Parts: sequence; C-alpha cells; structure tokens
Amino acid sequence: MSNKLKIKQVDLSGVTQDNSKTRFLAIDSTGNVYWNDSLTGGGGGGAIDFYDEGVLVGTYSKVNFVGVDILGAQKPGDSSTINVYVPTPTFASHFNTLDGTSSGLVAETLSRSNVRISTPTSEGTPFKAGSWAGSTRSATTNNIVSFSTANAVTGQGGDATVTVDVYDADGVTIISTYSHGVTADGTYSSTDGIDIIISGFIADSLKEKADITVTVDIDQVLSGVGLTDGGKYNIVITNLTDSTSDGAQTFTYTQPAVFFDTNLTTPSFGGGATCTIEETVGNIITKHLSGVEYYTLTSQFTAHVDAINDLNANTQGRSLGANTNFQFAAPAYGLSTLYEYAWSPVYGSFTGWTNLFNDTSDDYDISDWAISSTSFRYRGTGAAATASLFEPWNSGGTKSSSTHSILVDTYATSGNSTQYIEKFDDEAFRLQSDYSTVWDPTATLSNGEACVVGGTIVRPDQFFLTSPSTSTIQPNLSSFKSDLNGTNPNYTSLTAAASYYRKFYTTLSVSTVPIPSFSMVFSGTFAGGTALADLISGALTITVRKIGATGGVYGPISYPLFLNGSGYNFGTFDDGATDSQIRLGSSVGNTINGTFGGFNATNGIYVEFKISNSAIRIDTVTVTFN
Repeated sequence: MSNKLKIKQVDLSGVTQDNSKTRFLAIDSTGNVYWNDSLTGGGGGGAIDFYDEGVLVGTYSKVNFVGVDILGAQKPGDSSTINVYVPTPTFASHFNTLDGTSSGLVAETLSRSNVRISTPTSEGTPFKAGSWAGSTRSATTNNIVSFSTANAVTGQGGDATVTVDVYDADGVTIISTYSHGVTADGTYSSTDGIDIIISGFIADSLKEKADITVTVDIDQVLSGVGLTDGGKYNIVITNLTDSTSDGAQTFTYTQPAVFFDTNLTTPSFGGGATCTIEETVGNIITKHLSGVEYYTLTSQFTAHVDAINDLNANTQGRSLGANTNFQFAAPAYGLSTLYEYAWSPVYGSFTGWTNLFNDTSDDYDISDWAISSTSFRYRGTGAAATASLFEPWNSGGTKSSSTHSILVDTYATSGNSTQYIEKFDDEAFRLQSDYSTVWDPTATLSNGEACVVGGTIVRPDQFFLTSPSTSTIQPNLSSFKSDLNGTNPNYTSLTAAASYYRKFYTTLSVSTVPIPSFSMVFSGTFAGGTALADLISGALTITVRKIGATGGVYGPISYPLFLNGSGYNFGTFDDGATDSQIRLGSSVGNTINGTFGGFNATNGIYVEFKISNSAIRIDTVTVTFN
C-alpha cells in the first residue's frame, strides 16, 4: 500500500527565476512545504553546513564526535545549541576528591592528642563520651575546628549547597545542622557557631568553582544542646553540586570523631594533703665508711601521699598523651622516680581511685621503694619525697614531704681502687698503722685518723655534705640517718693531723725485681694549690717505707722516707739512717717523683698520707714504679 500526499497549495511568493541552479520542493517533519537549494534539506530541515576555518566542508544531517580531546555538550541554558570543545575543557576537582586537575581534598585544622577519656556521672552529665569512657581516644582542648579545601572545587553556583551536620557522641544523632548555597563569596553563619566561608568564586570552564571553608565553635554547639562541659562529637560536610552544570552530585567529608575537653579543672592536692617518706622497717641495708653509716643499694622506703583531687577531669594522661599522670620522686635517696598510670599503677597502689571525671580524695602508697642508683652519694639535710600530678594538657599540683638529714653511698665496698691506684671510694686497701691489720670501716675514728667521705680523704672535723653544697662542713652527724646500727658519730673535736695507711705493690710474693724509683700523681684540693706546694710547706706529709729491698732496710718499721720537706740530696742520702728525703727535683704540681737513691725497693711501698691543713682533700693517688 502506498502513501499519497495531497498538496492543496504551494506558496511561490518570494521565488525568483534563477536558471543557474536547481531548486527542490521539500517538506519538513511537521508538514511544511518549502523550496530548498539541496535535496537533503536546509534551514529548519535538519541539515547543517560545516565549516573548517571558514571553508565549507559539507552539509550533513548527522554529527559524530571522534577523539578523546573533543567534547560536545549542550550550551548551558540553551537547549537548541551544542558547544563543541577542542581540546576537551578541564575542571577543578570536586569537593574532597582528586578527580580533576587540582586537589579538592578537605583538611582539618585541629590540635589532637590520644588520651584516656574519663567517665561522666551519666551520659550527658556533664558531657557525653559515647563508648569511649575508659579508653584511649583522640581529644582536644580547642573549641574552634575548621575544615578547608586544598583548592577551589568545581560544581558550584546555581543550586549548589554546602551542608554542615554536627553529630552527637553516638555518631548517629545530628545535634546541629546548617546549609547554604555556593553562589558568591561571603561568610554565612548559623546562630549556634557554624560558619560557611565561600571565597574565590569564579568560572571553571562550563562550571563554576570556589574555595570552601567551614569553621565550627563546638563549645557553642554543644552548649546549645545542654552539654556545657564538652564531649565526643564529629562533623560531616556535604557539598551538593549544581544540577544544571554538574548533575547535582553529592560529595562528602566525614571528620573522625574527637573528644572536646573544656579543661576547666587541673589536678591538685586538697588543703589537708600529707606526703611522707620513711624507712621500711626490716628492709634497710647500710654500709660504713670511717665509722659513718650510710644507706646503700636495695634499702627500701615507705612513701604516702593523700587528698589527690581531679586527676581525671575530663581526660587523663600527661604531655599530650595517655601517659603516666602521677609521679613520685625522692632523688636525694637515690630512689628511681616512680611514673604511674592512675588507672593501672605498677609500683604502688591508689586507694579511692575511679575513672569518674570528678574523682577526688585519692591516696597513693608504696612500701618497697628501693634505692637503685649505683655509684650515687648524698649527704645532706634536705632529703624529701615529692608527688606530682599531671593531665594531658598541663602539669598539676605537687606535694612534698618534710625534709630529712640522711647519708647515702651506693659505691661498692671494694673493687674501686687497685694495687696501684687509691680512689678513696671505699676502705678495702686501708690498713692500720702497722700496715698489716685490716681496717674496720665500722669503727668510730680516733683523733689522728683520716676520714673517707665522698671519694676523698679529709681531716674528720672537715666531713662535708653534698647538700646544700660540698663546701658545707658538718662533722656532727648524730642527727643523720641511717642509724640502723646506732647513732652516727660527732667528729667536731677530731682536729689533729689525720693519717691514712695503705700499701702500693707490684706483688706480695717474694720478689727480687728492683724498684729504683717511683712517681705519685695526685688529684684533689690543696691548701697551697698543688700537692708539691703542700709537701714543701708541711701541710701534707707523705711517709714511705719499702715492702722489700735488694739491700738495706725495709719493712713496716724500717727507716721512714719522706716526700715532704726538703728534696733528695744525692751526696747525703743514706736510706733514712740520717737523711730520709727522697723527693726528686723533677716533681711538679701534683706529680711527685721519688727515688730510693740506689737502695732499691722490691715488691712495692707502704705509705702514710697525713693531712695537717684542714683545706686539703685528696681524691686519688696513682703510683707508678720505675
């Protein structure tokens, strides 16, 4: 069956005779009949003339865009026009994405720390912690939090919007929301502390773009719903793009949850707080030097502090972390400082502690706090224990015990000195004046016996402290602890020249190896500035006897030989029979050289150091046999 078109009328008005080309009678899709210059149709008939740089390519009824760098898109706001872009236009990234030519990622500006979260009285009173109470979580004291895109983001203008939702501690309930269009630069504010800031609004090829910043005063938001003491929250920001130019796409940034601590309270001690430190009965270890008793390693002490308040408000920790928030220190005792987590103590114990934000009236006790500092000394009147409280954001209160007069020396009782070196850290090499009887360090000194104190020897009346300073002379030690084995001595009256006896040797077996000379190197404090000056003046006396000899006299009661006084005289020296001076002229400063003048020693020497001047302190003596 064929279709027939019956034409009742053809309008030839405006048609002029032109024999140079053929004209066609055409009909369009709506039934209009008209003259046309081409068979395929023209204006209004669906055919388009295409030109390239002004040169006609041809007339076509279809368009096919080929190539990745060509984009055909409807002209915004004009459905009758298609724009062809060569090359394809580029756009900025969308909100919180990297899908364009620049980063649109959102960054949070907020100082965070991982701390322990305390427990409210009840959820919402006075804050909400959600499931975070009693665990280590992200927290801040900053009430202002801001979020901003790295660069301007596309898809703005038209009906684009930014919406800010603040979520409750449960992460589900929205407690505040605010939305605004993105059509022009400006700051747009809610009534409860939310600001949306649009800047740099500008065209982005076929779209529009802008920098988006959001700031939230979370204290104001939380207070607006009755949470006046902070709490857990998080914020979600949504950018809905323009429906015309960007298809109404949704892009979101979700802030990781955080606990806002208003930090209204700092840990402190109550007005009646007490702090004490005492010996732990039955666990005191002591040693003696020159009749003076000292605490030493592993001695244990009992310490207590009470009325600890607000250690948990509203977060717990130290130095911006879930770190130890309680500290007990007693440095003068040589005790290791205790660093404790109130929620998990290691060394002592807390009484009354809970995880509640308003926890008060706690006690801390330890009964086995042991001296652990090796090679440590303290002699003074200011020994005390000090408890310190902390929170993640600040240091809190401190409380100290009363001061005690104590003596501590944790150096070993032997092994410090050697057969050639005397360090005066112990009395292991010290002998009685007969050079054969072992020295008893527990025996109280008599007038004329030197005192070992603090790695040096002094006259007993010159016993000195380390606190307040080593220039503090304190020979009366009767009030000083430890006194486990009786009251400490008072050496105030022991003002006579004081001696210290020992031997320096190569071997104590029989030897024939000759020792023609030797040197002594001193360190310490001397009245005349050097050991040589004090030997010449007589402020210091050093007497030497030979342990053995290749000839002549030797032994503990042989003729004494002197390094003090005048020097060695080759012409008159007779091994001490009438001339005992053996100090060589090569001696200088604290290096003293001695000779046996041809009467060689063997094995070594017995030596007596005698201090006459109260200013002298001898720290070390090193002997070398030549």
